[in-house]
Amino acid sequence: MKPKLQLPFKGDYPITFSFGAQATDEELQKKFHEWGIIGHHGIDFGTPEGTNILATGNGKVIQAGTNGDFGISVTIEHSWCQSIYAHLQEARVAVGDRVKTGALIGLSGKIGFVSGAHLHFGIKLNNADPKNGYLGFTDPLIYLPHE
Repeated sequence: MKPKLQLPFKGDYPITFSFGAQATDEELQKKFHEWGIIGHHGIDFGTPEGTNILATGNGKVIQAGTNGDFGISVTIEHSWCQSIYAHLQEARVAVGDRVKTGALIGLSGKIGFVSGAHLHFGIKLNNADPKNGYLGFTDPLIYLPHE
């Protein structure tokens, strides 16, 4: 049985950039090349600034705060994967915190390499291949509820 995660927010926000999508913007194309990825390695949701961002599953916070082009991000280690929540306005958890599904972990923003407010959400399975073209990340939509 495939593990399931809950959405990282309450409400209905559109996917604005899908996993594997190609960059059409020249600056983003350069970043994809710099990062060594062949396509987008997460899902972007069109969350307005200040939207509550929630843990998608139980786990332990292994990264919280400034994280390069991700701006402010939070990474949670779950039993079967890691989830990352990027471009936050602020993190509301600290490294070492244990969180439950649905716990507030931060507020969405537009920090880092972005063109506007959104949440970049990604997952990396425990047995991830770091040479898969997406730095080991996989399509989170497989594990999230959706229509």
